[in-house]
Amino acid sequence: MSKSSEKYLYGPGGQLLESYRAWNDFTDYVYFGGRLLYTLSAGQAVTRIYSDRLGSTRVTETIEQYGGGWTTRNYYPFGEEITSTSNDQYKFASTYRDSTTGLDYAVNRYYASGMGRFLSADPYQASGGPADPQSWNRYAYVQNDPANFIDPKGMYLCVPGVTCALEMAGSGAGNDGMGVVNEGDASPKEGSGVGHDPVRSECDRSDPTNKRALDFIDAHRADAAKIGAAAGISAQFALAVAAQETGYGTQGIVAAPGNTNNYFGLHVNGQNDTNHYAGQTGVYKAARDGWVATFSSASGFLDSGKGFVSLMKGGVNGMTDPAKFAAYLHGHGYGTGDSGYEGKLQSVIGRISRRWDCPH
Repeated sequence: MSKSSEKYLYGPGGQLLESYRAWNDFTDYVYFGGRLLYTLSAGQAVTRIYSDRLGSTRVTETIEQYGGGWTTRNYYPFGEEITSTSNDQYKFASTYRDSTTGLDYAVNRYYASGMGRFLSADPYQASGGPADPQSWNRYAYVQNDPANFIDPKGMYLCVPGVTCALEMAGSGAGNDGMGVVNEGDASPKEGSGVGHDPVRSECDRSDPTNKRALDFIDAHRADAAKIGAAAGISAQFALAVAAQETGYGTQGIVAAPGNTNNYFGLHVNGQNDTNHYAGQTGVYKAARDGWVATFSSASGFLDSGKGFVSLMKGGVNGMTDPAKFAAYLHGHGYGTGDSGYEGKLQSVIGRISRRWDCPH
């Protein structure tokens, strides 16, 4: 990608790696955990980047052979600078601000911080759903909640430092434990040169196992982000719990004849316990699970997820280790009687994380 004589090199996660103007005029960008740490120019000037929890650059410290200096940056809620500073650098919420247009480059579309809106419609259709009216505006930025979410790829909101750390790091999340769960994971396409194939193997929807996981992610990504933010965990963790409980929406109490729309395995205390959870519409007696809550078909995933948050937030808030997360849930009512539950849930977390940024 180039602008006049300037060229840009991007990594697989959409991060700018280098801007190049000539052999002796370039800037390299160094990241850790999805966050920009510093830049290095051809003149050997190092600029340290100090960002806030949204990934917005707040302070830059330039260190040169003959001096340097500090620059501070402050923003209105949707990213417009209170006092303008030079552009052609990362500024608001992990996006690169262009000096010619003043727009923020969010990989799949441009964002206008002065308007608080994207300039084109969201290309990712699954980021919206009938149960979430805020998602119907395809130009809105993070459903008008810029204090809690960001959208560095211009496709779907994510939680700063939790979900976004995985997204901005690209697809190379490592081994997702394929084969631990007995659900047909042993696809011959796994591990076939991810990052080099025209279509990453885990994004190949012609594989029925992949398609099941990808369809589940597409259907519930936006709600999972909200549930994760409320619980203090990643959207992938939240979605994995639902996937494990329901066989990616095809098994268990969610598929029971009573149309429970209960994606998080929420139990109640009997036939008359009809208001145990906010949004609950009734109860259902499952043959194996006993009395469980039911929810509406329009908002069942989000409502049952809120019930999960009410039960688990105090224990899982801030967890980023899949093993510790799985162990906590196993010790608090999930997978009772299943000694392999923790390994299965970790495998599902890995499966979902690796497919999180696959195209729709």
